[in-house]
Amino acid sequence: DHGVTAIAFALTLIPTLGIVGAALDYSRQSSAKSELQKTVDAAALSAATEKNVTFAARRAVAEKVINREFATWTDLHGLPTVSITEPAEGQVKIDVSASINTSFMKILSFNSMKVSATATAVAPSEAEIALVLDTTGSMKNDMGALKHTATKFVQTLFQGGSGGESLR
Repeated sequence: DHGVTAIAFALTLIPTLGIVGAALDYSRQSSAKSELQKTVDAAALSAATEKNVTFAARRAVAEKVINREFATWTDLHGLPTVSITEPAEGQVKIDVSASINTSFMKILSFNSMKVSATATAVAPSEAEIALVLDTTGSMKNDMGALKHTATKFVQTLFQGGSGGESLR
């Protein structure tokens, strides 16, 4: 009886570990997608806030933001594909796709998973941005992350140095 139970346990253990491993890889993919979207949004906003410059200058600002963020990614599988276009005067559209290495799905010959993000930003004639931060009880454990994200957002908007009086 004990031998049958051990064999049944062993046979169910392998698929169970495979499912748990795949779930962990998909969780990493979801997290990478979220980080990629933040990066693309920041790059588009930074490029769009550049005033009275050529599209090439806006592209350079966007590339700088994207390259800075990708330098911190340790699990990239190959080089990301970046497309920065100007769909209309004063607009910046960024499409980025990348692949991240898998950890557990390699066992099933899936070495990487794709992530992609798109953002379009319009050069504002004047922008006033107000941040409303949730300080209720449900956020009490996340205040550090909230402050960090708000600070990074403001720094990203003003990093180009051309915000001047048109950005408040």
